[in-house]
Amino acid sequence: MTKKTSCILVITNYHVILFSEGKDLTRKQPKDYHLYDIKQLINKQDFILAIIFQRGKTKTKLKLKTENLEVLLTVIRRLKQCQNSDHCSAELELMIKSTQALESSTPDVKELPATLDTFMDQYRGWCSYYESTPNVAMTAWITRMFAEGNREIDLHRDLQASEFSDTTFDMLPLFNALQHDRYFSALTVQDLKKEVLVKALAELVLHNSHLKKLSFRKCSSEAFHHVFLSLSLNKRSAVQLLDVSENAPVQQVNNIAGGLHGAVPTRTHTPKSSQLYDRTQAASAAI
Repeated sequence: MTKKTSCILVITNYHVILFSEGKDLTRKQPKDYHLYDIKQLINKQDFILAIIFQRGKTKTKLKLKTENLEVLLTVIRRLKQCQNSDHCSAELELMIKSTQALESSTPDVKELPATLDTFMDQYRGWCSYYESTPNVAMTAWITRMFAEGNREIDLHRDLQASEFSDTTFDMLPLFNALQHDRYFSALTVQDLKKEVLVKALAELVLHNSHLKKLSFRKCSSEAFHHVFLSLSLNKRSAVQLLDVSENAPVQQVNNIAGGLHGAVPTRTHTPKSSQLYDRTQAASAAI
């Protein structure tokens, strides 16, 4: 039988924190959960809400009794929308008994604005998820791009600048922040070989619906396979041009794309030093 205790619940932009009440407040460490790990909200009984967190294969259940059920649902759903956007709103599973609570807690805004504040909220959220410190130089770089109206992230070019280094620039929070971004239209990456970064890029391509151009420099064959697969699964992808310059021979890239049974456009235009996959042209040619 689970012991019921009185507690204080605090929800921030990125965390759900549970403090013990009374004299245990200062004696016990609070329980800290990350908002991005919330996968289910379950309400089967009046005033009872179960929050299911999952990171990897580990699941945790937090069961709360509250008279402010609608308020709690509204706060969590609005914050989760900032993480997932309308594109992936179904990733938060809802099992809510109260129709009124379900309807009143539904976020009004369907798409997040393409602003600097929105992007930086995403970036800081993913930094907190990976327990890393937001990169000051990267923050200034992103701020400058918004100020200049620059919508093309070029890590191949910008990582050569002295303000960045392998030890201070962590691409994981950046890739995750780009999953539901609506501002940037092009992304160029280089030397993508680490498995964790390859998977993060694949998730980016799987979820993003506004990038129109992807460019790769000196990336592994495994990276191409993951990216092509994600492109084939993302029905809302806006990618029209895939540039695979300075990579594997064109035949090897063709073989990877062909292995996906034609799910990825493979019409190839090959300038002197470039291999381009034009999604729009390939789709027209197939009609």
